[in-house]
Amino acid sequence: MKKYGSSTASHGLRSHSSASRDSLRSLVWSLVKAHRASYTVLALTVFVTSLLLCSTLQVYTAGKMMDGAVGMDSMNTLRRLMAVTPYQNVVVLSTVSVLCIGLVAVFLVLASVSSLVQNRRREYGMMRLNGAGRLRIMVMALGEFSLPLALANAVGCLAGSLLTVPMGMAVNGPAEFPGSGMLFRPRIRPVVSVLAFVFMMVVCLLGVWLAVRKIGKATPLELMGQEPVKDTGRMGWLRSVVAGVLLLITLIVGFAPIGVTLDVRCMLLVILVISTVYASSPLLVSVSVSLVGLVPEKLAEGPGILARQRARRKTEGSMSIALPVMMVLTIVVSFLAVLRAGSIGGNMLNLRPLKADVVATADTSSGVDRIDSSIRDLGDAVNEADIYQTQQWAVEGSDSIFQVAWHEGPGRLPGGTGVTAPKVVKGSLADLGPGRIAVSNEHADYRLGDKVTLLDRHDRRYRLTVVAIVDPPEGMPELPMDFLSSADGLPRSGELDELIAMVSASSSVAVNGILKGLQETGVRGMRVETRAAFIDRFVRRGVSGQHALSVMIVGGTVLAMVFLVQSIAIALAERRRQDHRLYQIGVSHRSIIWSAILEIMVDAFSGILIAMVAVCVVVAALAAAFNGAGIGVSYTPIPVGSFCLIGLLLLIIGVAATFEISRSMLGDPGSEQ
Repeated sequence: MKKYGSSTASHGLRSHSSASRDSLRSLVWSLVKAHRASYTVLALTVFVTSLLLCSTLQVYTAGKMMDGAVGMDSMNTLRRLMAVTPYQNVVVLSTVSVLCIGLVAVFLVLASVSSLVQNRRREYGMMRLNGAGRLRIMVMALGEFSLPLALANAVGCLAGSLLTVPMGMAVNGPAEFPGSGMLFRPRIRPVVSVLAFVFMMVVCLLGVWLAVRKIGKATPLELMGQEPVKDTGRMGWLRSVVAGVLLLITLIVGFAPIGVTLDVRCMLLVILVISTVYASSPLLVSVSVSLVGLVPEKLAEGPGILARQRARRKTEGSMSIALPVMMVLTIVVSFLAVLRAGSIGGNMLNLRPLKADVVATADTSSGVDRIDSSIRDLGDAVNEADIYQTQQWAVEGSDSIFQVAWHEGPGRLPGGTGVTAPKVVKGSLADLGPGRIAVSNEHADYRLGDKVTLLDRHDRRYRLTVVAIVDPPEGMPELPMDFLSSADGLPRSGELDELIAMVSASSSVAVNGILKGLQETGVRGMRVETRAAFIDRFVRRGVSGQHALSVMIVGGTVLAMVFLVQSIAIALAERRRQDHRLYQIGVSHRSIIWSAILEIMVDAFSGILIAMVAVCVVVAALAAAFNGAGIGVSYTPIPVGSFCLIGLLLLIIGVAATFEISRSMLGDPGSEQ
């Protein structure tokens, strides 16, 4: 009897456990069906996020694995090293895009899930009153959200993988594949899709856990109330401390003289600014909504007053609208400013000081004799001049490409005393000749008497002795001059011939005559420019080479648009009964829609205002860094166009979505939907 009784009890326990699991699954599925409209919009956000993240991550991996690099084993060493360069550029470009899209995805998806959980607080309160514990609600919420989010995430990663090839083509030009002899052919890797899927699921479920954990701290009666659940005093205090510490660190990194490089400082600053804005968003949104709301309250009378009161009363709802606007503007525009600053700053530092009054450049070494003759014919108009022919060579035992330069005249190279000639640090340029070479001072590993082996385009080896250490001409980024040889020191058997002539005029009046004299030489493809024109072209070329950042801009903006529409739909759906009561007491259909549009505009403009302040902090820090590096503050990039374009687009989408959703909800104003 004991054995039978024990077996019966065990069977009953298993039956109860099975029934409990079945009831939980049934409840989860019924909740998903009941909230399918909200989940549809949320799933769209996750789908777009997964698509962009997975496709850019696939391109990053393709660049890392050098997809399409066919026949490299048959190439000579120099050509093989040159072929690797565009793949390295792909890795850099896709890394920036993945970082930006990832940051936008994390902030927006977390806020999206949190907003949906918050708007279902009464439902969770009813469950608590019916005896459901906090743990059961947490498990139920995780299971409920997992179903639609996992499906949307999987479809997004699949679609993102299919977009790998067109996404790779978007970075083909900026990565400098044309002319490299390589054709970028990114292939799809399932393991990358799995990693993107796992990352997005962790983000989504983390958002659910944080939001439900916050709900669980409130009492059932608080959850059943009209107002959103507020943070407890402890949580508010902790968030305030975190925001204050982040702000202090941001100011230190941005403006204090700390010993880090400019690029590291700038990237760290952007991450800190983004984190600070997100941490302090409740306070910032509350203040900005109150300020911005004064405008419609004064200008639009009844609808404007209602819009401001609603915006101020529902800070949580305003945050869900303002957050995508302020986060995408802060993230995308700050990254744009920093990347452009890095390009401009690097170029300006390379160009300072450029002492040549006239610079002539050509992608061929032909015409050296004609240019030399023309400079000599200019006579007293020329104070000093140097002509260099450069080529790309490989160094045995190195994975980098080096530039070798030959001095072609008409200046006197030995001694290097001219303003456009290299400055001798050690040794003597008079010792140059067959088997001897000078090395740039930037390569600190080389000493006088060291041996270096150069490889030409035919993989022929030239073993040379270092006889001089030099500093290349200042202000000439196109002439890094890793190695300097005499006319008879090396044959011209490298890759990518280039010609650079630098002329110093005897007076400012003589500059135009020198320009005209060099332009009349008739060397095909040669560009003759003044110092100012050369600097301006070089800086603009560095900035224009960042076309791949359009992927980052479009991706971040699309994510913000999807989340913005979702937040508007949830906010308006929650107010449906309130709008119906307003209509019943005599408020017109038109006024209700107009007040909803004004409220969304207040929230969106609040996000724009906060983002503007954040971007101004980044730009001010860049200006201070430029000033400290000796670069004119006028060169500081201020991405006003990108900021205004993205902000206007989000505002238009928000207004259009509000009008359409409000009109559909109030389509039959006589019935409560």
